[in-house]
Amino acid sequence: MSAFPPPALCPKGSAVQLQVDGAPYLILGGELHNSSASSTSYMRAHVWERVAEMGCNTVLAPVYWELVEPREGEFCFDLVDDLLADARQRGLRLVLLWFGTWKNGASTYTPAWVKLDGERFFRCESGPGITTRTLSPFCDAAREADARAFARFMQHLAGTDASDRTVVLVQVENEAGLLRGNRDHSPAAEAAYHAAIPKELAALLDSPHLLHPDLRADWERAGARREGNWPEVFGDAADEVFMAWHTAGYIQRVAAAGRSRYALPCFANAWIVHAPGDRPGVYPSGGPTSRVQALWEWAAPDIAFLSPDIYLDDFAAVCREYRRPGRAFFIPEAKRDGDAAANLLCAIGGYHAIGFAPFGIESMESPLYAATCRLLREMAPLILEHQGSERLCAILQRDTGTETLTLGNYHLSVHYHHPRRPGEATAAALLLAPQPDHFIVAGFGGIDINFTPRTGHARHCDFLSVEEGCFERGVWHPRRRLNGDEYVLRLAEKPTALQARLYTYP
Repeated sequence: MSAFPPPALCPKGSAVQLQVDGAPYLILGGELHNSSASSTSYMRAHVWERVAEMGCNTVLAPVYWELVEPREGEFCFDLVDDLLADARQRGLRLVLLWFGTWKNGASTYTPAWVKLDGERFFRCESGPGITTRTLSPFCDAAREADARAFARFMQHLAGTDASDRTVVLVQVENEAGLLRGNRDHSPAAEAAYHAAIPKELAALLDSPHLLHPDLRADWERAGARREGNWPEVFGDAADEVFMAWHTAGYIQRVAAAGRSRYALPCFANAWIVHAPGDRPGVYPSGGPTSRVQALWEWAAPDIAFLSPDIYLDDFAAVCREYRRPGRAFFIPEAKRDGDAAANLLCAIGGYHAIGFAPFGIESMESPLYAATCRLLREMAPLILEHQGSERLCAILQRDTGTETLTLGNYHLSVHYHHPRRPGEATAAALLLAPQPDHFIVAGFGGIDINFTPRTGHARHCDFLSVEEGCFERGVWHPRRRLNGDEYVLRLAEKPTALQARLYTYP
């Protein structure tokens, strides 16, 4: 038996942390391309070394239903076992992604025996008689087949990894929902759509403040009713709410079956809404978008948290939408462009995320991301100590040349050396105040930070010391003591760590 319990989620101040081996853990990760983990030889030839070069401590890798259960009732976990062995050999952790009923709003990863039996495993209809390639969330046979397969997968993990705890999280499905259709119009769905909403959902409407403001507005325009069928209760939002409730319920069944065998934290990811005018079906209808988060949380209690896949330029705005009180915050998939390093700092420092992972890590060519990842790996003990507190924050350059914030005993004025330039990395930094007059800053992009006292009678402040250095397992090692012409808190273009101590005087 292991001396440690399975990985778990634990509150820490205003945040929720991932605990692994009895200690908080920070995922500095990368998600693989969809097909990489389908071949052990490909992984060994093209992926593992590249992951190490990028400085990651965690790999997000798919597990494919079609390969796990190629014939109904016959299971093969050789690929999973190879992933576990190879990750352990390299000192890496894994987040495994169950590609079952859903992947990008479609059912392309279901086994052949599911795809070929359209009567038993019926699909969504985007209109009456217009069949899609997405299994219907109203198909009991599909739901139970997926749940059985996921349960066997989690049972296998319990038997092969409980003592090593290589796998720290499991994602259930991928970007669930119906693409290119506002809702399912199959006969089973039509009957449910015109029937009364479930009593469990009506109970949620007794606390309408939990709903997203846009969804609450649609519900109120429809009469703020707690009884009736879906269009009667939810009006213009009925199609998406209908799909969200039933998609979440389907995934709840799958997640619960798996967690009954091995109680790892499970989460679901979202193909988010990319433009204000987009309608359900442009993005997968019924998926865990920000508008329907409350419904998902209500309908799927075995899903610990919902995560956005972020490919939009305004990274921070999406973080604000998805960081929820009492829930872990994690970005399992994001652009691997020049802003990936800045977004990593923003997620960890600004939104106290348990982790961040660009998509297609084995194709990523970014010394900046690799250096930032390594810097945060060494800072992780200090970051985790202060997660969930006001002592940890981040800056992510917008279009302005300066910005201000408050940290510790000081107001900070942040000046960027140059405006944001297309094709160049966005300036960013993680800031930590272990003590009110003690600051640690890690970042890049050309940034000056100036301080003014926040409270008391003091009108002025100055540095007691400024050091450039590095961390080793959370312990600071100074390289240079800065003074004279360098007597300023200045982050260079490349990732830099600085430590400053201040004092005040009248």
